[in-house]
Amino acid sequence: MISLRSKKNILIISTARSDFGLMKNVIYGLQKIKKFNTKLLVTGNHLLSSYGNTQNEIKKLFKKNVIYLKTINILKKKDKYKFNFNSKELLNILKQEKPDLCLLMGDRYEIMLLSSFISINEIPIGHVSGGDITSGSIDDNYRHAITKLSSIHFAESNKSVKVIKQLGENKKNIYNVGSISLEAIKKNNYIDKNQIKKKYDLDFKNKTILFTLHPLSNQNLNNNFCKKIFKLIKYFIKKFNVNFIITYPNSDPGNHIIIKEIKKIRNNKNIFVIKSFGISDYLSILKCSEFIMGNSSSCVFDSFFLNKKSLIIGDRQKGRGYLSANMIQATYSTSNIRKNFSIILKRKTRIKKFKTNDYPSDKIVKVIKKLKFPILRSKNFVIK
Repeated sequence: MISLRSKKNILIISTARSDFGLMKNVIYGLQKIKKFNTKLLVTGNHLLSSYGNTQNEIKKLFKKNVIYLKTINILKKKDKYKFNFNSKELLNILKQEKPDLCLLMGDRYEIMLLSSFISINEIPIGHVSGGDITSGSIDDNYRHAITKLSSIHFAESNKSVKVIKQLGENKKNIYNVGSISLEAIKKNNYIDKNQIKKKYDLDFKNKTILFTLHPLSNQNLNNNFCKKIFKLIKYFIKKFNVNFIITYPNSDPGNHIIIKEIKKIRNNKNIFVIKSFGISDYLSILKCSEFIMGNSSSCVFDSFFLNKKSLIIGDRQKGRGYLSANMIQATYSTSNIRKNFSIILKRKTRIKKFKTNDYPSDKIVKVIKKLKFPILRSKNFVIK
């Protein structure tokens, strides 16, 4: 599918709220480049009502040049998970759009599946946020697999650059663009507590904790821990007179266990359950909260750049950078979580200012603008 057209086609892929919120400024930037036809392929969790139908947020921001692939599903059979999508429909999209480059982000298994199919069809891939480390989850496997399928790499730190080089990638194709999370936070359109209350009927009169729990890779631990943590939430509400805002987990295997426990406690007057706020309102909620709790990457990145306290549970984010004095790492032990919850609730927030005028989205756009097309997919494994 190599093209010699003067105007090149860029296809940006988003499967979840997590990557879209970080990539939307890249989409805006590339759509302004006249020598590119830039389109957005929306699929995965965006199209599922069980995850908040976040496609609606995309429709408000992008009125045209958006393609919806509605065929990625998660099928559960006898506690085993099968990932399925209509390859014929995706192939038809690729044939029609003839992308000269597909740009995608992160470590989701949906992204890995799509990148595999795209690579098989001889389309070059640009990968954002490769080289990160989360040794406490299986995400590393997916992320590194996507790196090996990609031709161009946009890393967020020197550490990530080193990891990508360690995977045998040519340094000429690796670009350290900086933290795309910081950019999303800096450029976000925030709403205040009154707007939040009116829009979501949320109450911040009590100290409020934003809570997100994603499935654990160890299913036995996942089953036992989920029941314990939601019992703990009820305990915290009674003991400390606090509110909890709970968002839904991602679609990793085992998420149904978490959703089941959420439904059990959602009728408590101190608990507010929202499937998805969308990235913009989510950051506003976090900014207004006392602290964030759970095992989401937001407990690391978003809390770090927003100067919010964070209680990180378990090892899912093990290996992430950006740890600060505002964060406490708890184990899966209920006694340890109870102890650290009390500590972080009383702890004062330490403020650190982050200055940046050099945004990753601008760097990514500049790199792609200067790329020589067609982009070669064949590459040698670089051995140091």
